[in-house]
Amino acid sequence: MIAYATDNWPFQYHPLCKGVKLNHLMFADDLLMFCKGNAQSIMLLIRAFSSFSKASGLTMNNTKSEVYYNGVASELKNDIQQATGMFIIPKGVIRRIEGICRNYLWDGSSDYHRVPLVSWDKVTLPKDEGGLGIKKAELYNIAAVGKLVDWVYNKADKLWIKWISQVYLKQQDWHTYTPAAGVAWSWKSICKVKEMMKTGYQNNHWAANLKGYSIREGYEWLRNKQPKKDWVHLVWSDWNLPKHALISWLVMNQGLNIKAKLFQFGCCPDNRCCICDQEPETLEHLFFDCLYSRQVLSLIEQWCGFKIAVDAYTSSGRSAGARLKLHTHYLLWFACFYHIWNKRNNSRVNMILTRPEALVLQIREDAMRRIRSKMGRIVMTDERTWL
Repeated sequence: MIAYATDNWPFQYHPLCKGVKLNHLMFADDLLMFCKGNAQSIMLLIRAFSSFSKASGLTMNNTKSEVYYNGVASELKNDIQQATGMFIIPKGVIRRIEGICRNYLWDGSSDYHRVPLVSWDKVTLPKDEGGLGIKKAELYNIAAVGKLVDWVYNKADKLWIKWISQVYLKQQDWHTYTPAAGVAWSWKSICKVKEMMKTGYQNNHWAANLKGYSIREGYEWLRNKQPKKDWVHLVWSDWNLPKHALISWLVMNQGLNIKAKLFQFGCCPDNRCCICDQEPETLEHLFFDCLYSRQVLSLIEQWCGFKIAVDAYTSSGRSAGARLKLHTHYLLWFACFYHIWNKRNNSRVNMILTRPEALVLQIREDAMRRIRSKMGRIVMTDERTWL
């Protein structure tokens, strides 16, 4: 594996080993690997060893491993330490990871250069606060290192804890401990995280949860919480189709690229509705006031027998038969969001607009398929009669 990595990739040998292309020595229990002092060559060796570890089950003990330098600048030392598995991921790498995740969310690939529909800060909120529940990589990394901090607080029965107690902590109190200037970068990183999380500890125990510290608990403790949104349980109900729920989530977060928004930023020559070409295309106009949308809603109301409105059935949830109608109401409402937006885009790009009657047939088919999948929950006679 090492031979393959160093022969087929831009690996640079140690200056004194370049002539004989020597990059490792192996003994009974020890392995020495050496190369030119740059992060790329180090990473190639680490990747080779990682592949070997996955195939053989033999792994490196980080607490018994060392890195030695000669003539390497301090900044480059930090880069190499980070490349060899130290604990806090560099911010540049974090930004790249989150960039790939963000691009994939909006475009399905890692390359996406347009402005995201919803800010990453909103996307990474929990669903009940209006987000998609995606974790922030930087906070999650800190929360994961927080597990090591907790081990030290609780004097976990681990060899690593015994080692740092002897080498670094000695008899000092961990809660007030400050690392010396010359200690390892990885240990400084753990100490920085300890300072961020120390207010969560009382008498050396995690006080935010009686069950003790967990990475999930640490992440929740670190993040900036937002008020809960009252619409999320409707949007993310399992009665709704996922594609309908996502478009509805964008509507709730003002995330759709309607023409009023694009015109404001100079991205299109006018702000007129793509369907009626009469009024400014706002969310309110497109889904509520446009003649096309009103026709679609009117036809759906004739079919299902009740009015499709934002606050419909919210006050009659306890009445007999209202439960199924409530689910159906929002199922139809969010299906309208999805299909009207879809037809609006088709009208703008291809100059083709589906007739309201044909669009309602698509919405009805989506709704009935979803309702049939939930038939086992429908037990009340009046619900089945209405259905």
